[in-house]
Amino acid sequence: MGFELEGFVRSLAPDALATRQAYRSDVEAFVAWAGRAGVSDPENVDRLMLRRYLAYLATRRYSRRTIARKAAAIRRYFAWLRRHELITVDPSRRLSAPAGEARLPRVLAPSELEALLEPARDGVRGDVPEPVAARDDALLELLYAAGCESPSLAGSDWAMST
Repeated sequence: MGFELEGFVRSLAPDALATRQAYRSDVEAFVAWAGRAGVSDPENVDRLMLRRYLAYLATRRYSRRTIARKAAAIRRYFAWLRRHELITVDPSRRLSAPAGEARLPRVLAPSELEALLEPARDGVRGDVPEPVAARDDALLELLYAAGCESPSLAGSDWAMST
């Protein structure tokens, strides 16, 4: 049967580009590692093999956060295989990985926020039509109040629409 990577990658279409690229790379790396161990079919992967792979990643000095992401990609991949009845048992069920280091985003200083909002208060807009400027102001305030991170904003389709 093989590992059916292309079907899995197609299933990631609704996700952000960075997520699709990371998950594809993570699963491909696992498949290559499993292949070196003589496994050519996902049905032959068991929980012990997955745990060994995560331990291998730790010996390669990957950060805990990276290992956690790779484990999430592997769990999603095997869940996809199971959902499509390409395997009978999901070996990644209850697979745990080290928790990533918690990092809080940097918050804007009051002076930075003031500089960001200042052009809106001064009415300095260049040739931006007023409805577009009002929309931009509303989005900026909403995103800041909601704590939206810039990678999430940059990856959204609506961010570029006018």
